[in-house]
Amino acid sequence: KGVKPDDRVAIMVSRSAEIMIGALAIMKAGGAYLPVDPDYPAERIRYMLADSGAQVLLSQGHLKNKAEGFSGVWLDLDDEGLYAGEGTEIDSINKPSDLAYVIYTSGSTGKPKGVMIEHRNLINLCCSHNLSYNLTDADNSAAYIAFGFDGSVVSMFPPLAVGACLHIIPEEIRLLLDELNRYFEDNRITITVLPTQFAEQFVELVDNKSLKALVTGGEKLKVYNHRHYLLVNEYGPTENTVDATAFPVDKSYANIPIGKPRHNVWAYVVDKQGCAQPVGVPGELWLGGAQVARGYLNRPELTAEKFVANPFAAGEENARVYKTGDLVRWLPDGNLEFLGRIDQQVKIRGYRIELGEIEQQLLQHPGITEAVVLDCDEAGGAKFLCAYAVVAAELEDGALKAFLGRELPDYMIPAYFIWLDRIPMTVNGKVDKRALREMSKDFSARTEYVAPRNEAEEKMAAIWREVLDVEQVGIDDDFFSLGGHSLKATRLAAVVQKSFGVRMPITELFQQPTVRQLCQAVAGMLKSAYPDIVPVPASGYYPLSSAQKRMFVMAQMEDIGTTYNIAGAYIITGPLDKERLRAAVDRLAARHDILRTAIVVVDGQPMQQIMDVKIELDFRRCALDKLSGLLHSFVQKFALAHAPLLRLALAELGKDQHALLYNAHHIIFDGLSMEIFLKELLSLYAGEELPELKLQYRDYAVWQNHLLASEIMAEQEQYWLDVFSGELPVLNLPFDFPRPPVQRHEGRSLVLRLDRGMLANVQAVAEKNQATLFMVLLAAYNILLSKYCGQDDIVVGTPASGRTHPDLAGLIGMFVGTLPVRSQPAGDKTFSQFLGEVKQLTLAALHNQDYPFEKLVEKLKIKRDASRNPLFDVMFTFSQQDNPASANDVLSAGRYDAERVSAHLDLALEAQQDARGIELLFEYATSLFTESTVKRLGEHYVNILRAVAEDPTVKLGDIEISSPEEKQQVLTDLNDNRLTCPAYTTYQEMFVQAARSYPEKSALVFKNEVYTYRELDARTNQLARVLRAKGVKPDDR
Repeated sequence: KGVKPDDRVAIMVSRSAEIMIGALAIMKAGGAYLPVDPDYPAERIRYMLADSGAQVLLSQGHLKNKAEGFSGVWLDLDDEGLYAGEGTEIDSINKPSDLAYVIYTSGSTGKPKGVMIEHRNLINLCCSHNLSYNLTDADNSAAYIAFGFDGSVVSMFPPLAVGACLHIIPEEIRLLLDELNRYFEDNRITITVLPTQFAEQFVELVDNKSLKALVTGGEKLKVYNHRHYLLVNEYGPTENTVDATAFPVDKSYANIPIGKPRHNVWAYVVDKQGCAQPVGVPGELWLGGAQVARGYLNRPELTAEKFVANPFAAGEENARVYKTGDLVRWLPDGNLEFLGRIDQQVKIRGYRIELGEIEQQLLQHPGITEAVVLDCDEAGGAKFLCAYAVVAAELEDGALKAFLGRELPDYMIPAYFIWLDRIPMTVNGKVDKRALREMSKDFSARTEYVAPRNEAEEKMAAIWREVLDVEQVGIDDDFFSLGGHSLKATRLAAVVQKSFGVRMPITELFQQPTVRQLCQAVAGMLKSAYPDIVPVPASGYYPLSSAQKRMFVMAQMEDIGTTYNIAGAYIITGPLDKERLRAAVDRLAARHDILRTAIVVVDGQPMQQIMDVKIELDFRRCALDKLSGLLHSFVQKFALAHAPLLRLALAELGKDQHALLYNAHHIIFDGLSMEIFLKELLSLYAGEELPELKLQYRDYAVWQNHLLASEIMAEQEQYWLDVFSGELPVLNLPFDFPRPPVQRHEGRSLVLRLDRGMLANVQAVAEKNQATLFMVLLAAYNILLSKYCGQDDIVVGTPASGRTHPDLAGLIGMFVGTLPVRSQPAGDKTFSQFLGEVKQLTLAALHNQDYPFEKLVEKLKIKRDASRNPLFDVMFTFSQQDNPASANDVLSAGRYDAERVSAHLDLALEAQQDARGIELLFEYATSLFTESTVKRLGEHYVNILRAVAEDPTVKLGDIEISSPEEKQQVLTDLNDNRLTCPAYTTYQEMFVQAARSYPEKSALVFKNEVYTYRELDARTNQLARVLRAKGVKPDDR
C-alpha cells in the first residue's frame, strides 16, 4: 500500500480501548503515535495530517469521513482482521532517542505545532510520576483527559508501566460530576488527572471516597477545598513532556504555587539577559533535564529559538533548556509561583493585572458558580477587562462592581460582565478564550481620543477647531492630517500670537505639528521671574500652601493614624536646666507662628488660624533601653483644628543625659524644620539672640498661591506634563502578600551599611561622571527596581526641600515637595550612560520643583486608588549627617534612631552618609513584604553598587544581583531531585515488563471491555506486526 520508512502513524479514534491499543502498537512497531482528536475542526485535522507527513492513519469506521482528503493508508482499528496474526512479543528496534509520540499544540501564528517527545522523555515522566504518587499494581487509574491533549499522556502511560489498571472514562459521563464520582467509587479509582476548572468543581461539590490523589493542571488553580485525598497542582508545558513541577495543595493560598521541579527536571528562573534570578525575583522559567522535547516538527527556526543550549550546566542529560515564556519566581521554601505569561501580560491603564485574582473574587459572590476574566482590545488599541460568569440569574453590574470594590482596586474591576449558562471549553478541556472574546466584540468599537490636559492645551485645541473647521481635536492629532496647509498655518500663527502673547514662526508648526508639541513650544517662549515674598496683612485666617492641602486631604482618610506625624528624639548630653529649656521653647513658639497654628475649615475651605497657645514640655524619667517604648506611646494622633500641632517631652535618662521627644504633624513641619527647631532651641537656651524673621509661613502660603497662577508655573506644569505624557508606568514589585484594597500604612525598617571603603568607590564613580553621590545611589535604586519588576520605565519619588526662594531658608513649616523622577534603565545602556540620564532628569526635576505634586496628579487625571500612592509607590532619600547641635559647647544633641512602625509607601530607601560610610534604611509596608524579602532586596542593592563601582561601563542587563551563594541555591540546591530510572530503552519495554509480572491482572477497561495485561500485550503485538509489515520504522509518525 505504499507505506515507506519514516512514515508517520496517526491515530484518530473515539474514546475507547483502541486509544491505548493503537498507541502501544505504534510504539511496538517502532513508530511514534500522533493523536488526532476527531472533534477537532476538519481544517485542523487536515493540517495536522499534512504537516506531520503521516502516511498511515489508525481510526474507526464511523470516523472515516473525518479524514477526507487523506491519501495515505487508512486502517480500521475495529477490524478484527488486524489482530489475526502472531501475538508473541515483537522485537524492539528503537533507541531511547527515538520518538515516542508527537502532539500538536496551539501556535502563536494560529497554526498548531507538533512537539516531538522521545522515549527517554516518556520513561522519565513515568518513573517520576509513579514514584511521586506511589503507584503500584494495586492502583486503578482513570484516563479523563482528551486523547489529543498532552495531559492524556500522564493519565495513560505511567499506570501501565507498574501493573495498575487503566480505565478509559466513557464520554457520556465525563461532564456529569455525580455520575463520574459514582464510576470512580464503583471501580475503586485511586488516581486521576482532571482539567483545572473541572477539578475545582469536583473537589468542591463531590465527596469522593476512593481517590488517594487528584492531579490537576493546565490552568491556574484558584480554589482549594479540604478532602481526604491529595490534591496536586501540576505545571508543565507539552515541550517538557507534560509535567515539570508539582505542588501538593494543603491549604488556601492567595496564589497557589506550582511546586518544586519533578525528578530529573531542572528549573531556572532568568531575567531578560538569561541571568539566574534569586529567590523572590520574577523571571522567565527555563526548563532543562530529562524531559525536554526534541523540538518542533518541521519548525527548525522555532526550535532553535525556544530550545537552546543550557548556560548553567554541562553534560548530555541537561544539555538543552526550553524557554517556556512563563513568568515565575522562586519562593523561599523552594516552590515556584506562577505569575503569568511574559508575552501576554495583562496590562490595563499601566497596571499589570493577575486575572486569576479577579476571578477568585468573583467566585466569592454567592450568585456566581464559575468565572473567567479576560483582557479585550478596544478599537483604539487600549484594553479593557470583561468578566464572563455562570449565574443562576442575571446580576446587576453596578452592585457586582461594588461587591468587587470591597477587595479590589478600581483598575481591577471589569468594565463589562457577560452572563452565561456555561463557560465554553475547547476539546482539550481548557477555557475557549477565543469564543469568549467573540462575545465581547460589541464592547470594543471605540475610538481613541486624547483630550487636552490643561488650560493651554484646551485653548490651543479650540484655536485648531476654529481654523481647521473640525468638531474635535485631540492633543496628539497632526495639524496637517486634519486638513491643515500653509495658508491655514499662517492664520493659525496669527491667532496663537494674539491668544498666547507670543510671536510664533510658521516653521514652528511644521516642526511641532500637534497640540501637545505646539503648547510645549509656546511655553518655551514664555519667561518670567519669581515675584518677591512680602508679609501679608494680619487676618483671622490664611490659606493653606499646596503641600498643606495635600496633608489635609490625607488626614481626612480613615485609619490614617499617625502616618503623617513627624516624630523622634534627640539625645542631649551635658548638664541641663529644665526651666531654662522650657523658656527657650516658649520663645521659639513665639518666634514661629506656624508652631501655634491650627487648621480649621471656613466656608468649606481649610484655612490656617494662628492661636494664642503654648507648647507644653512634659518632664519624665526613663531608662535608655526603654526609650523606644516611651517614644512609641508618646506619638499620638492630632486633631488639626486644635493647636499646637507639636508636642514635646523631656525624658531624664541618667546623669547629664536626657532625651528630647518630639511629635509634630507634617502639615506644620518637615525634616529640615526639625533641624532649624533644634538649632534655634539650643541657641536660645544658650542665651544667644537670633536674627529677626522677616517672614512667617503664612506669607509663604499666600505667595505660593499667587505663584501657582503665574507664567513660571505654566512652564513648570508643561515640563511635568511632558515627562508623564503617554501611558503612565505602574511599578509591579513582587510582593509576599496581596495588596490590600486600602493602604494600611503599617511598616517597619531594616538597616544595612556601606563601609567607608565602599563609599569611596561609589564616590569615585560619581566624580568620574561629574555626578553627585545622590545620583549614583538613585541610579542604582532604579536598576534594582527594574531587575525586580522586569520593567524599563520606572518612577521613583524623591523629596525636594521646596525652599527655592532665598527668603525661606530659616522658616519652620511644611515646604518639602515630592519629585517623581521617571527613568528608563534599559538593559542595553551602560551604567555611565544611565547615570548621565539620571543626572539630567534629576537636575530638570529640581529646576521645576515648585510645581505642586498634587496639581500634577490632578492634571494627569490619575484616579485616586486607596490601595496605593498616585504616580509612584517607592521613594529614595539621601542626606548627610551634620555635626551634633550644641549650646556653648556645654550641651550637645544627637539624633536617636528609633524603630519605624509605619510606612507611607510600599518601599522607601533612605541613604544617609556619615563618618562611618553610608547607612541604608529600607522602610517597607508590612502588609506587602516580609523582613527576609526586604533584607534580600537590600543585599541585591549593595551588589549592584559593587558591580557599578568595579566597572561603570557595565551594561545594566549584565549586572547580576545574585550573590554566588544565591546562584548556588537556585541553580543547584533547589534542583536537587535526582532519580535513577531503570535502564529501559523504550516505553514499550516498561509495559512488557509489567505484562510479564502481572499477566492475568486487568490492564485496560472501557465500559464492558476488559483486557488483562496478557491480552493487551498480545493484541498490541498483533497490530504492531501489521504496521511493521507496512514499513513503519523508528521515528515514524
